[in-house]
Amino acid sequence: MSETEFAIGRYCGVTFAGLKVASMVNLRRGERDVVVRLARGFRRRGFCFVCLRACGERRVLYVYHEERLRGLQRRRPGDVHPLRRRWNDIKI
Repeated sequence: MSETEFAIGRYCGVTFAGLKVASMVNLRRGERDVVVRLARGFRRRGFCFVCLRACGERRVLYVYHEERLRGLQRRRPGDVHPLRRRWNDIKI
């Protein structure tokens, strides 16, 4: 098992188990083939892997379950994200 596989399993395991909708994991940049292989394998189960940021030798990967994320968005269409609400209330 590579370091990348271990990190994805450790930090995204709760997402794969269905306890969370999404997870973020910080990885080394050199093992792209491992990430592509895992992304293809988990795609069949409805998971998406998105690289949010790549800087230097590191990358931040966002792993989410597509259908569960859509379901979460459908349940609360009028809700404003709590952080957005706070930022909109601040007068500069």
